[in-house]
Amino acid sequence: MKTLKNIRGFTLIELLIVCAIAGIGISAVGSFLISNYNLFFRAEDQVNVQYEAQNAMNEIINKVMETKGIKLIEGENNSITINTIGNHEIDRIVFDLESDDLVFEHNNETIFYGHGDDANTVLSQNIESLQIKPISTSYKDCRGITITIIAVKNGYRVEVKNEVYFRNKE
Repeated sequence: MKTLKNIRGFTLIELLIVCAIAGIGISAVGSFLISNYNLFFRAEDQVNVQYEAQNAMNEIINKVMETKGIKLIEGENNSITINTIGNHEIDRIVFDLESDDLVFEHNNETIFYGHGDDANTVLSQNIESLQIKPISTSYKDCRGITITIIAVKNGYRVEVKNEVYFRNKE
């Protein structure tokens, strides 16, 4: 008959201790992975909102610098006139372009642009505010404007500011 003394193996206590140590190690690594996963998506939102704001600014500048100046400007309750001085929140602005008018509209956190009377092409989204200020004079006589774009997405807020001068101003 065989005796139990020669059989080798792990006791139940040893197995439970190994499982407890492995569980502690896995939970530490798991919490690290989850926090990095969340941080990645927060950083991605921040990069996306920065990209949206900068892309909108670049497109507006490239289109506006070829114009002769501002023809029409509309803000909250149509309170802005072409002879106004100062920084204003813009809903619609029309620029004088040689061939056709260039139109930008800010509506429902989206900037649209187009030619003629219609601004139906989406330029950028997640734009909370589009602000314009004439450089040195009123909108009618200015040779350039300061543009401020404020973009917001999932709590991240980015402000991009730039100046553009009209190349074809007479």
